Amino acid sequence: MDISQDQSLKEKRELLKKLLEEKGRNENSFPLSFQQLRLWILNEINPDTSAFNLCSTIRWHGPLNIEALEESIQDIFNRHESLRTTFNYVNDEPCQIVNHRSSNKLILNDLSNISGGDKIEKAQQIVSIESSRKFNLIEGPLVFTQLIRLEPEDHIFILSMHHIISDGWSLGIFFKELSVLYKAHVNKDGPEIEDLPIQYIDYAVWQKKNLELQLAEQLSYWRRKLQGLTLTELEPDFPRPGVQTYKGVYALSTLDSEITGRLNLLCRQHKATQFMVMLAIFKVLLYRLLGQGDISVGFPIANRNRSELQGLIGFFINTLVIRTQIEGEQPFHELLGKVRANALEAYSNQDLPFEKLLEELNPKRDLSRNSLFSVFFNAINYDTTPRSVKFQDIQSEPFLHFDEPSTKFDITVYVQPIADKTQIILNYNTDLFSKERMSELMEQYKTLIVQIISNPSLPVEKYHLTTESSVKILPDPLEHLVGERQRAIHEFFVEQAQKSPKNIALKFGTGQWTYQQLDEQSNRLANLLISYGITKNDVVSIYATRSPWLVLSILGVLKAGAAFSILDSSHPINMLSRYIELSKPKILIAISSMGDNWKNEVVMAKELMVIDLNDLNASTLLKYSSHPPSTSVDGSSSAYIVFTSGTTGVPKVVVGTHSPVSHFIKWHISKFGLNTHDRFSMLSGLSHDPLLRDIFSPLSLGAELYIPDTDIIYSGRIGEWLLKNRITVCHLTPSLAEAVHNESVANDKADQSIDLRFAFFGGESLTKKSIEHFLQFAPTVQVVNYYGATETPQAVCYYVYTPNSVNSLVFDSRNTLTVGKGVDSVQALILNSRQKLCGIGELGEICIRTPYLSKGYIGAEEENLRRFITNPYVENIDDRVYKTGDMGRYLPDGNIQLLGRTDRQVKIRGYRVEPEDIEYCICKYSGVKNCIVYSKVVNNDERELVAYVILDEKVDLEELRGYLLKNLPQHAIPSYFVQLTEFPLTPNGKIDKGRLPNPEYSPAESVIRPRNDVEERLANIWSEILKVSSVNIGIKDKFFEIGGNSLKAIFLGNKIHKEFNVQVSISELFLYSTIEAVSELISAKKWITTQEKHNLENNKEILL
Repeated sequence: MDISQDQSLKEKRELLKKLLEEKGRNENSFPLSFQQLRLWILNEINPDTSAFNLCSTIRWHGPLNIEALEESIQDIFNRHESLRTTFNYVNDEPCQIVNHRSSNKLILNDLSNISGGDKIEKAQQIVSIESSRKFNLIEGPLVFTQLIRLEPEDHIFILSMHHIISDGWSLGIFFKELSVLYKAHVNKDGPEIEDLPIQYIDYAVWQKKNLELQLAEQLSYWRRKLQGLTLTELEPDFPRPGVQTYKGVYALSTLDSEITGRLNLLCRQHKATQFMVMLAIFKVLLYRLLGQGDISVGFPIANRNRSELQGLIGFFINTLVIRTQIEGEQPFHELLGKVRANALEAYSNQDLPFEKLLEELNPKRDLSRNSLFSVFFNAINYDTTPRSVKFQDIQSEPFLHFDEPSTKFDITVYVQPIADKTQIILNYNTDLFSKERMSELMEQYKTLIVQIISNPSLPVEKYHLTTESSVKILPDPLEHLVGERQRAIHEFFVEQAQKSPKNIALKFGTGQWTYQQLDEQSNRLANLLISYGITKNDVVSIYATRSPWLVLSILGVLKAGAAFSILDSSHPINMLSRYIELSKPKILIAISSMGDNWKNEVVMAKELMVIDLNDLNASTLLKYSSHPPSTSVDGSSSAYIVFTSGTTGVPKVVVGTHSPVSHFIKWHISKFGLNTHDRFSMLSGLSHDPLLRDIFSPLSLGAELYIPDTDIIYSGRIGEWLLKNRITVCHLTPSLAEAVHNESVANDKADQSIDLRFAFFGGESLTKKSIEHFLQFAPTVQVVNYYGATETPQAVCYYVYTPNSVNSLVFDSRNTLTVGKGVDSVQALILNSRQKLCGIGELGEICIRTPYLSKGYIGAEEENLRRFITNPYVENIDDRVYKTGDMGRYLPDGNIQLLGRTDRQVKIRGYRVEPEDIEYCICKYSGVKNCIVYSKVVNNDERELVAYVILDEKVDLEELRGYLLKNLPQHAIPSYFVQLTEFPLTPNGKIDKGRLPNPEYSPAESVIRPRNDVEERLANIWSEILKVSSVNIGIKDKFFEIGGNSLKAIFLGNKIHKEFNVQVSISELFLYSTIEAVSELISAKKWITTQEKHNLENNKEILL
């Protein structure tokens, strides 16, 4: 039969009645409604969860008639079949079974003999246990009632039910009917309560039989509306578990009567409900926090749009999705109009069950999260609490209990009017979010509410997320940053040379130079350069290898008033030639042997003057004065040239001055108490700006700088060198530190005593595993995470970790460490798209404000204007800010979480994926030495994740994949694993992405037929469930990719149990999704069962 859209309500009722008459009630088992089916599946996946419990409590003061209460409860059970329903399989289909008699009895707990405070505590324990009860859907009962006696006239009543037979509306019905029936039983009267026209199973039968025929138009609407949906989910604070958890907690806040009044006025002015307005404001918050304009939120609808359903206890609630496109320049009142229209459209298409929508859209199944949305918004406009209970001569009040609630979604927001106020409840998953973060989220929401009700005409990007608490934590862009006049960096060295001339400055190989020797020789080189015409701010290139002559050359160039650029001799000739072309040096100092190719292709071609220190004999250099040249150099003078990669393939040339380096070195030494007795290492890449702190930290102190031979670094003997030379301070990248760890493990030197005091990390994201590995090499070292950019030009943020603090750290969702806060005279501003300071948790670009920035790029004025901007909060052009291009957010303590650059974040099958998450998980697997994950377009223009791994020989890649399936969402499992013996590194010690090989691609395999009886029988089962010919099913086809879903997976598990007498859970079917894998799983389970029986028989014989 057909129900047309224009039928009157009366006609629909008549048709419903006729359908029910046709159905008849001769059966005892009935189909599940779509809502129940979804909950049944979730319960099958996680049968131990209490996330789907409904628990309500009430405290009664007065002479309670317990007999009348019991009779009233029994009457409610007799009225509502839902309360007498259990669930089971009938003919391999899940069904609901109505039991004619209720097995529920009111449980009595008498605490009246317990002393005052203890009895309340005991009562709260009872309530907490009841609220987390594990219901058995098959055996039942699915409703429990308890009465706790505190005193003869003081009782607590507990009602707990499974959500599959009830909902929030139903709780209100239960307590309303309880009031009426209790009064009737006390007064021995007949209750004034109407008979129920239908029962829940009648609704379920009608829905199953007819709804599928009626909703083609609504299904078409939702398909259009949700096409290309991007999941809206907040960046979690902790790594997302591979299987969704339901651990939750509530945070409460209240809008006072004044704000609520203005909020309601805004509702009336725009003909919107409070739900629409509050949802629109929350969507603004999500838009600002996520930096994405496509915002989708789930919300419930009572789904009782027929009068027959109004008074019925049962699970009717349906879930809808409101998807809204938000643009920053859009005024809020326009956005509200859009949300209002979205909501009205959703209401008009509310009949399609969410479960049916999921079945039709068939999104990729993911055990770690909900499908289609992770944020749920619920405006409660009906009474779900027992406060409506009115018993004769009895006062009622809610009984507050302090249990550990659960949560069904990442975040659920409840909004509920209470008298003239509005209560906001935030229910969030504690496995994903911290208390501090969610407290700030609540305050940001309230801050937005106040701003928007005051001025709803502002563009949504103009509202701020600054709260009272965050003002005290976040940097103030209006604060005056004082840039002290700095000296030239080499002057600190000269001062030490005069103070302690006989101290050792450099140690290398078997040789060493004193401060006096280094000072005099660099003076001679400076005077030589000046004689060749070098003047202030000229550029001198140094063709270098890692040696003491590099340090001498740098000092000589700086003393001559020029700026140096280092050309690493290990780099390709073409690259170095390009560097020379861009930096235009006047002279090239060669301290590494130049081959004929170099001389011909670079030196002669560029007509460069060369000072070859290899050919320059001692007597020649001695001709020049050892006294310092009379050059005028200060902090603003150019000191060095550094080359960085450019997006167009052309390197960018950055000019650094003395001032930033001098400022940083002074702070660095003072902050960490570095001293003359420390031994420093020179491990940074030669063309990497951290090399400057390698060199000038010790030389500014009068300490010793140790220079390893090049072959020490490239032969994997850094750890041995650090030990042998008793190094106390080093700067290194995490990749280089991992090499030290691997060397230490390989040589079994993890237990050796080491003098290392500080390890300063930079250049790459620092992970917990990197620290843990390095601490195995140097157990007492203090780790400092530095963050900076070539343009800044030294480290501008830092965070300190001690050996004792690492184990107690909570790491973010990528398991990377915070980069901390700005160093002295540096502000790390995270700015949004409008270049305004982000609130806590808001995604933005990390921008560095300091008087100590570099001069910028040579010959790239457009890039300078784009990257080096005036502080947007002032009009002073000297107050400069550098936009790093790195994305980040402020944590609740004001530290910065680095979220990588936008080019690392990828979208896989509609989900945003952060490769760092996958890398961390892979690296936790035993035998994995290191891993890097990138997305690549491998075939058919589809972007796939590729994991490059360094493994022990004993590691099996398929076993690794199986491990990942247990710990990561399916969309985060790399499609390809490429095994390498080592990662290609740039000269600066970072991973060279361009040299990572592409994964080998194999065309799709043809159908591989079953090879044995077990695989043949499994293929037949798949064929039956998926309605696909077994001829087209291969043993390597994945169940969920050829039509399988969660419900069909349950059927599959049942069929396997019947066919093979082996229990295979739905979770295992997600992990082992091919016939080949399931066949092996069955064989393994059968073998285990056989062994257990064998052991049992042996034990019996031993007992005999």
